[in-house]
Amino acid sequence: MSADNLQPVRMKWLAYVVWAATIVLGFILIPVVHGAIIDFLSAIPEDSDALFAARYQIGAAYSFGFVILAAIWLFFFIISTYYHFDRAGRPKSWRVLAWTVGIELLLLLVAVVV
Repeated sequence: MSADNLQPVRMKWLAYVVWAATIVLGFILIPVVHGAIIDFLSAIPEDSDALFAARYQIGAAYSFGFVILAAIWLFFFIISTYYHFDRAGRPKSWRVLAWTVGIELLLLLVAVVV
């Protein structure tokens, strides 16, 4: 294999590594975002008129929130797998990966701040 043919192969492998990193980061985000949602709902003041509704929402978020976040992650995993394995190393694939990493880091930052 010549050096000219080796460059696209390296770019594809780099794209696969970045894609795998986004999948791992998305998997890590599931419990982090779930905890942030529970913390946000728990922050409703005790003297609020919506206290009963808030307690119900906390229970529902705790029960179903993790499952919903995991389903979103699974959907993202399947769609991104098909997309990136078909278009790895192309400019549009890099843009999508950059947006994905940016959004995931933003979600992580928001979850940590909240």
